[in-house]
Amino acid sequence: MIRSQPGRARRVRNFTHRATEPERTVAIRGARWPSAYMEHAGHVVVVDDYGETANLLAEVLTRGGWSATGVTSAHACLARVAGGDVAVVITDVQMREVSGLALCRMLRDAHPLIRVVIMTGQHGHELVAAATLAGAFDFLVKPVAIASLERAVAHALEMFRRISTLSLVD
Repeated sequence: MIRSQPGRARRVRNFTHRATEPERTVAIRGARWPSAYMEHAGHVVVVDDYGETANLLAEVLTRGGWSATGVTSAHACLARVAGGDVAVVITDVQMREVSGLALCRMLRDAHPLIRVVIMTGQHGHELVAAATLAGAFDFLVKPVAIASLERAVAHALEMFRRISTLSLVD
C-alpha cells in the first residue's frame, strides 16, 4: 500500500490525485492506481457470443478492480450502452448475429467517446486494418493474456477519461 501525506499532490500514471487521507490503491500487474480512480473510471462491457468467455473476462476485470459486465450479443451490448455509464467495449470479431466489426462501427457512429477493443483468434494485417477503419481503439489476439487485457482496458479508460474531459471543455 502506498501512502501519501494529506494535502500533498502526487502523480500516478497521468492521474493527479490530492490526498486528504491515506490513500487506498489497487495493484494491476505491477502498476498502482488509486482506488478512487478505478471506482469512477467507467464501466466495461465484454461482448462474446460464447457466454462463458464473456463472463470469464468480465470476472477477471472485476477482480482487477474495474466494473465489468459480460453480454452475449451486439444487441445486448447496445442496450447496456444505452444506460450511459459504459466507457469501454471489448468485443469478439466473429459473432452469430452481428460481427464485432459491425458493432464497432455502430458504436463509433452512435457513441464516439466509447473506446472499443477488438479481440479475435485470427491473425492478419487485413483484419487489424479493418478493425482500425471500423474505429477500434485496440486489438487483442486470443487467447488473451490477463496482463494484455488489463493494459488495454487501463489505456482505453484513460483515453476515454481524457476525451470526455476535452468534450466537456469544448
